[in-house]
Amino acid sequence: NFSMLSNKGYGRAHDWSRRQRLQLGSLENEGGHAFGDWWQRFHESQPELFALQPDGTRSGHPSPRNVKLCQSNPVVWKQWLSDVAAKLEKDPTRSVFNASPNDGWSSGHCVCENCRAWDHPDGEPRLMHWHHHRETRPALSDRHVTFANRLAALLKKEYPDRDYHVLMLCYGHSRPAPIQARPAENVIMMSVANFFGRTDLVDRGSTWGTTHRDQLAAWGKLAPHLMWRPNTGSPAGWQQGLPDLSIDQTIRDIQFAAENHCIGIYIDAVWEHWATQGPQYYMMAQLVWNPAASADELLDDYYMRAFGPAAPHVTNYFQTIEAARMAYVSEHGYGSGVMNLPRLYSPELISKANEHLQLASAAVEESPAIYRQRVDFVRAGATFTELLVENIRDMRSYWRNKEEQTGARVIQRWQTIQQVCEKHPYAINWGPVRPSTPRMAGLHPDYPNPKWKPGKVDDLDQN
Repeated sequence: NFSMLSNKGYGRAHDWSRRQRLQLGSLENEGGHAFGDWWQRFHESQPELFALQPDGTRSGHPSPRNVKLCQSNPVVWKQWLSDVAAKLEKDPTRSVFNASPNDGWSSGHCVCENCRAWDHPDGEPRLMHWHHHRETRPALSDRHVTFANRLAALLKKEYPDRDYHVLMLCYGHSRPAPIQARPAENVIMMSVANFFGRTDLVDRGSTWGTTHRDQLAAWGKLAPHLMWRPNTGSPAGWQQGLPDLSIDQTIRDIQFAAENHCIGIYIDAVWEHWATQGPQYYMMAQLVWNPAASADELLDDYYMRAFGPAAPHVTNYFQTIEAARMAYVSEHGYGSGVMNLPRLYSPELISKANEHLQLASAAVEESPAIYRQRVDFVRAGATFTELLVENIRDMRSYWRNKEEQTGARVIQRWQTIQQVCEKHPYAINWGPVRPSTPRMAGLHPDYPNPKWKPGKVDDLDQN
């Protein structure tokens, strides 16, 4: 997402992405939710558009941006189609139109008789929330597919000569496959199956203990068009710029998605930390074009062309870290929290990994300058990793005692980290790893994690 040509956010690798043919897909898509502005636009003039709550109101619970709709109401369909016309007026090249419910997936879904009639009674029981009310109801998959099909029929009727599609997320309470409803030919289902880097992750909303991987496979058996839109999580510091590598696993998972009839992928998010995660990015870029390609040949080619005589040592560096990472998540799971990462990135692992980089530097001493520069680039990622892990270790102590000396030491390291990022701007993407950003909360004395509860000094493992 950040590397899309249209995205002006954190991304820096737009040119690289295009050279990898990641910008040349014929099927456009969005990864988000479709109705974030509807409450602001319509809640006063057309309150009937919004979900009926158990208390009889259409209050907009849980929030204006995450409000749910009364999907069975034909007025909703008509307004959605009117919005499609407005979007085409602005951009006649569009061909995919989002109809995915807003976020806050556990809360606020419509309880009107007509919407509930679209739910299948044999759907997986799921715990749903409303204001001061909780109830276990069948999964919403059949409801959301039916809604998408109604819109798809109207879209086809309005534009019979156009190859237009409705996009619907399989997310939250619609992650399970439907029991009876089947997506129409002009409906694209986008599975938010979060097994990227987390192969065995169980859907936390599932009462049956179903994994995200199994959910995608179930949709693949019945959807004419299926896309995979995983959230990446951060089991070993993916979001913090650490070498959270799962290359072998990612190879298998991309191949698994292809085998289950996926036609596209939208990953949220790749943060562009090239010195610590670069080999994985390259492998992902290649395999989404050709999942049947030899992964071993791709990786060998990557390391050899990038690092020349240092290729074996850089390969060993990344493989050493990946092996430790896989062992760590096998023992501690996928959500042990940032404050626990020093368990993985121990002094012993960092020392062992750095030995490979020292051999890499020695191997390119007499080589063309480009190879020395690339080894130095990877070393910048190793330096960042060591400094950040030391800060994590110190900050775990700091929030309990707030010793001034510890805080000063952390601030000094942050200054060094910033210098490393400025010297090698593509090595670690400074934008998302600044200490003031949400994913680094709690790793600087001036930026405590706002999610921590006051007084819970021993509860620093929240992810």
